[in-house]
Parts: sequence; C-alpha cells; structure tokens
Amino acid sequence: MYKAILTHYVIPGKLPELVRWCSDADKERKAANPAYVAPKRYITVLGDVCKFVAEFPMETVPEHPPVWAGGDGTGGVGGMIVPGRTELVVLKELEME
Repeated sequence: MYKAILTHYVIPGKLPELVRWCSDADKERKAANPAYVAPKRYITVLGDVCKFVAEFPMETVPEHPPVWAGGDGTGGVGGMIVPGRTELVVLKELEME
C-alpha cells in the first residue's frame, strides 16, 4: 500500500477559500463517482503554519503521476497557494512483524 502526500503552502488569508474549493470539488467528484472518498486534509498548527497537506491512499504507484486540472498543475487552486512550493511525495507502507 502507498500513500501520496501532497503539500501546498497557502497564501496568507486564502485558507477559507481553499477549504471551500476543496469542499466543492469533493461534492462534484462524489456526484460523478459515488465511490469517491475525499482525501484527508490537514493544516499545520506548529512549524510552517501555512502548510496545507492532503493525504491519498494508493494501491500502486502510477507510471505517469497525474497532472491536476487547471493547466498549471495546481488543480484550480493556483490563486490560493504559493507558486513553486507544492510538493508530492509517495510513501510505501512498511510491513512490520
């Protein structure tokens, strides 16, 4: 099992707009696909307080990672996040005995 961790840095003051965008996107995705499960999302409390993190489970690592809609790779959230500060990390769960 894998987990994709997508991190954006939110422009100060834009978090409420980003949360609304995520909620609207989740509703649209759920309407299009009833099996859709929204990713877990977090905002940092200590440390870099503008870090917005989304966590997605994955069964396999795609050969070609998805390019988010919006043309700029930000999935339509471009005006709410700091350009050039997005990071995608894919983690592999370790099987421990």
